[in-house]
Amino acid sequence: MGANLTREQWSLEEVNHKLEEKMTKAFNNVEAIVTKEESDMRTGALMVGVGRVANAIQSARLWHNQHNQFGWQLQPECTQTRSR
Repeated sequence: MGANLTREQWSLEEVNHKLEEKMTKAFNNVEAIVTKEESDMRTGALMVGVGRVANAIQSARLWHNQHNQFGWQLQPECTQTRSR
């Protein structure tokens, strides 16, 4: 039996089913970017991961801009993008 923080319990079959769904989705996400970018699986996995971090940072900025009750400003190095 597996359990989480809310004390929900699952059988081994349920755990394996949930894991298989997550692993299949992760593989499909990587495979899609590999096909699109014509890269290898390792690089594709890195692109997916970096993309998730970038999305989280963007979401945090949007949240920060909408919920900035103290009038704080993002530091310039956080708002500028580098050109290659």
